[in-house]
This record gives sequence, structure tokens and C-alpha cells, in this order.
Amino acid sequence: AEAFFAVFDLPPYYSFDAGSLHVTVLDSNDRAWADMDTRTAWLASDLASPLPRKIAAFHHPPFSSDLKHPGGDQGIRAEWCDILSNSGVDAAFSAHTHAYERYRAGGTEYFVVGCGGAPFYALAEEKPEGYQAGRGQTLGYVRATVSADAIDLEMVAVAEVPEGDGGVVTMYPAGTVIDALRLPADAAPESTGWWAVLAALSDGTALSRLQG
Repeated sequence: AEAFFAVFDLPPYYSFDAGSLHVTVLDSNDRAWADMDTRTAWLASDLASPLPRKIAAFHHPPFSSDLKHPGGDQGIRAEWCDILSNSGVDAAFSAHTHAYERYRAGGTEYFVVGCGGAPFYALAEEKPEGYQAGRGQTLGYVRATVSADAIDLEMVAVAEVPEGDGGVVTMYPAGTVIDALRLPADAAPESTGWWAVLAALSDGTALSRLQG
């Protein structure tokens, strides 16, 4: 990891604006805890942005039914979730749990999008409070479309993988949506003209933005 960061000197947290959308990206990995107070204070300041729509992305999910990490990352939940809710963040995207899940807490939608290709994790039948939807053993990605009226979020399934991650993979028809959510704007802002695609890779959450 240190060799990687010596070559790719990326900021551990940053944000950018796209029209009426404010996007905040955080590093939640182990090295983050060495200066967690600093980045938590930065998060609160950053989310004071006056833009009407806000999303956040970080690797570790504060809510999850993953048997390996029951309930989700409690430390991240304690540090950041109240700030996200109090700042009016519409949605937060994470990975780490190799499955798809969606939770709702404090007015924020929490997406776990760990279905980009790594071996899948088993999910518990008992879900943390706020559970809305989920799917295991399914490769896919979440598509977020931002307009003047709403943020439309769709979980697009690409393929179903057999238990144990072996055998024949079943492809879904192109564009198959297995979960969808519309977050209407409180007051119609100017159209952003941007759309974002988020997919969880084995080593983190990837966030891309393209001009539409």
C-alpha cells in the first residue's frame, strides 16, 4: 500500500461539483484512522456546500448484513452518518461487502455495491435496521442519473453467479434493473447534465463522471 501511495499521490479525501450536485469522496481504510478527527472535521465543513443535491462515496459500509462484518462498520457509522444525515446527503455509496444492499437511515440512502467481480460474501437473513433491498451472487453496478427534478438510482444486474463462485454464469438481458429508487428534489435546481456510474471493485469503490 505504501508503495502505491508513493507513486500515486492521491488525496485521501476530496470533493467536486457537477452542476447542482456536490460529490464527496472519502478514504475509510485502516490508514484513515490515524487522522480520523481531521477528515471528519473536513467532512462536516465540506458538506456545508450550498448545492441542493449531495452524494458521498467511501469503501466501508456503515450498514451491512455481511456475515464477515455483521451490521456493517460501526466506527464509520459513528463518525460520519450523523454528519451525512444532518447535511442533507441524498445517498452514500460503499463497497467492501461483496454483494448488493441498500439501507435507509436518517434520510440518507446507503448503497453497498460490492458486485464488480470479486468473490461474493454470504449475507445473514437478519438485516440491520433500515434494510430496503439486496441481492447476493449478482454482478452489477448502480447507475445514478441526476436531473433538475430528481436523482434516479438503478441497480443494473449483469450476471448471476452460482453459489461458491464456480460453474456457469447466467447473463441477464442488457439493462436489467433489479432495484430502483427516485429521490425527488425538494426544490427544482438547474439541470446538471451529468450522470454517474458507481461500481464496487475488489480493491475499492470506483466513481466515474461523464458529461451527458
